[in-house]
Amino acid sequence: MPFTPTRLLPVASTRPPVPGARLEMLVLHDDAQREYAYGPAQGLPDTKVGTFTQALYDEAKKKGWSVISMKNDWKRIFAFEE
Repeated sequence: MPFTPTRLLPVASTRPPVPGARLEMLVLHDDAQREYAYGPAQGLPDTKVGTFTQALYDEAKKKGWSVISMKNDWKRIFAFEE
């Protein structure tokens, strides 16, 4: 079964608030040239590789979570890349 960030949504949405600093982020696989691009969030293809729904993207933005774009935020994805 492929990993899908959407499976995390029920857990992330229902956890009780805990005091202290938190890093809440999701990685958007949107770089088909260097890795994979799957959505359907942000108009990306809906594939069998994984799923990142628009609802998940919207909720992450609404809650202030970081959505990290592999295409725009990562200079290098694999160690062998220069």
